[in-house]
Amino acid sequence: QYPSLPVGVVKRLATTFLKTSGNGNAKLSKDTLESILQASDWFFEQVSDDLGTYAQHASRKTIDETDVVTLMKR
Repeated sequence: QYPSLPVGVVKRLATTFLKTSGNGNAKLSKDTLESILQASDWFFEQVSDDLGTYAQHASRKTIDETDVVTLMKR
């Protein structure tokens, strides 16, 4: 189990994105915020699992920069 990002952080990021994309008057509904939180949870779970797998494949217990670079190239 992975910890979720704090709701306040996600809400602030989403609101900032709305403002910078020209939708400054738009508001986030509760359902939209929950969907963004769920998607970010899934994303970071997948990234964490992938990075761990890359390190394990290289016979390491520690994730290093090459794992991140490999993941970003994928």
